[in-house]
Amino acid sequence: MASISKPRTNADGSVSVTAEIRIKNGGQIVHKESKTIKKPSEREARRLAERWAGSREDQLSVPGALASLLHPVVRNDITVAELIDQYIEVAYPFKPWGKSKSDTLRLIRNSDFGTNIARLVNASDIIGHCRAWSMRSSPQTSLQHYIFIRGVFSVAEDLLGCPVQYSEVDKAHRTMVKLGIIGKSAGRERRPTVEEMTDMVSLAHDRRKAQAMKGHRSKDRSDLIPMDKIMVFAIFSGRRQAEITRMRRSETDFERRRVLIREMKHPTKKASNDVWVIIPERAWNVMLSMPVIPGKEDYWFPYFSRSLGDRFRVYLKESGHYTPDDDENFRFHDMRHECASWLFEQNGYKGQVWDVPRVAAVTGHQDWGSLQRYTQISGVDPYDKWEDWEWTTKVLENF
Repeated sequence: MASISKPRTNADGSVSVTAEIRIKNGGQIVHKESKTIKKPSEREARRLAERWAGSREDQLSVPGALASLLHPVVRNDITVAELIDQYIEVAYPFKPWGKSKSDTLRLIRNSDFGTNIARLVNASDIIGHCRAWSMRSSPQTSLQHYIFIRGVFSVAEDLLGCPVQYSEVDKAHRTMVKLGIIGKSAGRERRPTVEEMTDMVSLAHDRRKAQAMKGHRSKDRSDLIPMDKIMVFAIFSGRRQAEITRMRRSETDFERRRVLIREMKHPTKKASNDVWVIIPERAWNVMLSMPVIPGKEDYWFPYFSRSLGDRFRVYLKESGHYTPDDDENFRFHDMRHECASWLFEQNGYKGQVWDVPRVAAVTGHQDWGSLQRYTQISGVDPYDKWEDWEWTTKVLENF
């Protein structure tokens, strides 16, 4: 029996509807699958979702179709690419994951490694694939490839009916760790300076003011994004780039100064990790200063996440603070680090209390230990690095 979810409005104004099929046998669910349709209107999205559900139910009603899906014939020549396809089809409906994992699985599938016969894959094959990615990118990227290969192979026999040599996966891991082919990223200690933020925010503010004086006749619509407000909001809220664009007015607790962040990034929870976070006063004031955009009234910052990153890099270069050294370069995510460090530095300053639970309530960290990588305290005595920064209030003005 198929069910259609309630429509969800996306940041770009489109509407998503999910159709889900569940098949029961003896009162137990023996199979389920879903498909999300994204279209400009609810009516169109629902129509296509219902069409897919009806078509898929017809396919599954064919004698033997469900049985072959639940008890597939074991093939000895199945490739890694085919195994990944089966893994996505069977595992994703039960435990959905994010775009990053989907993209990496696609890269593995389309690589030379994907042409290997799955049951014959050995440690050397896995090492060869990860070594190539380590040389092309980094040990951290290779680690992601290994983790997802291990995930597919760990359920290959029991869930997908494909025998593999899982011991070879563990063997590859031991060798790659010894050789440094895979590795975790080192903690980043980069914090933006007041000078960097001042130069970039002032440049964005001047650009926004100039566009307002022109009556918004710019052909480059990205210039209309109030990056001065967004950068100040980011540094005082600790919100990630994508989270900023998903924040809704209807999901804001005005009394307790909180906002619900949908699908917050989490190392293990890949779906439905919705978290209420506190918005510090300076970020709250910026948020309230955002004008309502017609057609996207419910969103505080109704822009594409990628557009924020693009404009941030433009202002980084135009302000003269860009450097080709990636470790030294200022990244948008560094403002999240800055927020956590700034809050901890104020603990005890003028009677303020910013201990771990309170800072975690702002950043959204559910594992307090992971907050350590976001905090680089400057100095011993409590102080407010941004106390006299004029742009805290200057960006509040609208033109």
